[in-house]
Parts: sequence; C-alpha cells; structure tokens
Amino acid sequence: IDNYLSHHDEPEDIEYYFCGPPLMNKAVEKMTEDFGVPRENVRFDDFGG
Repeated sequence: IDNYLSHHDEPEDIEYYFCGPPLMNKAVEKMTEDFGVPRENVRFDDFGG
C-alpha cells in the first residue's frame, strides 16, 4: 500500500476499501492518514474482530 500511495499523484482523491483483521486495519488507517487521505475516503471490513 505504501509503495502504491507514494507513487500516486493524488492519493487523497481515491476511495479505499480494505478487508482484514483489526491490527492490519489500524495500520492501514494510520498509513492513509499519513498520506493525507480523508477519513471518509477509507472504509474497512473487519475480519476477526
């Protein structure tokens, strides 16, 4: 994900949907936040939590 976002011109304009365990989702949330992606552009499906 980090590699993709770092090479994308405007990562904040993408809508993201991730499926995974809570720990992964928390890491992804932090990473997208660091790239300036608004929280409303990130959705999760929690597997196992």
